[in-house]
Amino acid sequence: MDKENSLFRPEALQHKKNAWLGDFTVSAPSVLPIALWSAVGVLLVAILLLFTTYAKRVPVTGRVIYTPSAAEAVFNNDGIIGRIEVRQGERVKKGDVIATFSRDVTYSGGGMNQALQDAAQRQLTELQKRGKERRKEGEEERQRLREKVSAKELEMTAIRAAVTAEAERCAGLKKRMEFYQQLFRKGVTTVQEKIERENEYHNSIAQLNMHRINIARVHGERLQFVDELARSEAQEKQSLTEIQQQKVTLQQQVINASAVVESRVVAPLDGIVASMSILEGQRVTTGAIAAVVVPENARPFVEMWIPPSALQEVKTGQHVFMRVASLPWEWFGKVPGTVAAISASPEALTGNNRRFRVLIAPDAGMRALPAGVDVEADILTTHRRIWEWLFSPLKQSINRMTTES
Repeated sequence: MDKENSLFRPEALQHKKNAWLGDFTVSAPSVLPIALWSAVGVLLVAILLLFTTYAKRVPVTGRVIYTPSAAEAVFNNDGIIGRIEVRQGERVKKGDVIATFSRDVTYSGGGMNQALQDAAQRQLTELQKRGKERRKEGEEERQRLREKVSAKELEMTAIRAAVTAEAERCAGLKKRMEFYQQLFRKGVTTVQEKIERENEYHNSIAQLNMHRINIARVHGERLQFVDELARSEAQEKQSLTEIQQQKVTLQQQVINASAVVESRVVAPLDGIVASMSILEGQRVTTGAIAAVVVPENARPFVEMWIPPSALQEVKTGQHVFMRVASLPWEWFGKVPGTVAAISASPEALTGNNRRFRVLIAPDAGMRALPAGVDVEADILTTHRRIWEWLFSPLKQSINRMTTES
């Protein structure tokens, strides 16, 4: 039958055609998986809030310092640098010349006495050389004297051993002499044999006395060498003192010769030249920094300043993670440290500055921290759970209401 002229509706015909597939049912979606996943999510959030902690951070800024403190050598006048006597990284003593510079002045009498200054400088070099030679000569002389003292001690030991052996021989010869004397009185031996035994005994006594005299002589010679050894050290010290006095006199002459137009920048303390930013011939102004000298055994610290509101939260021994300007933390990581000291009063008692000073000791084994470099840090203070942080405003409101009531 034609579908268009059929008595049945099209959907009925379609149902009959698809009957072999079985009955069709419509099932409603189940809410159980959604409920389970929601419960898991709520449980994870509850665990996160109840058991996860966070550390409160106090952000601070500061700079690297050294203890004992590093010092700057500065120019006290305007001028042009003439000579640079030291280089970066060298060790210097307090008072050593770092650089000389000439002031921009003109004198009618002319400049400095260059010939006198050069002669004095040459004499200083010779005196320096003479001091080294005198130390070497003194050491060689003392070494020879020590060898002589050692030889005399060995000689004395040998003589004492000979004395011991001769004393034993002398005792044996004495017994032998007395035995022959008894034999002579009995008429058993001759006068010549008795006399020979007596001569042997007396020669042994003479030899024993000679050994004792040699012991006294060697002892005296040893004391003489010891005295010469002591005098050698005193003479060397005296010679070096005289050389040092001559050097001081010549240095004063050099200073007097160059004082007309030349000034000097000297090291303010013993240490190592950490940085220099000067060149020969460079023009400098008053107050310009010639070099920074860091004490040889100085320890690096980071000086930080915190507001009064953070004073109760920062304690000695707390850990700090610092971002040092010379070590970008994106590449080198943060530098760990520990709070070493906290000031008991603000840096100033007047004015608006009420910050407190905090010293942080970087952990040992870290990279070198240049003095004066800027540092940012986060000081880890109290550890609290997340739910305490969420409900802290409510807790504060309840406490305020309870206190007011």
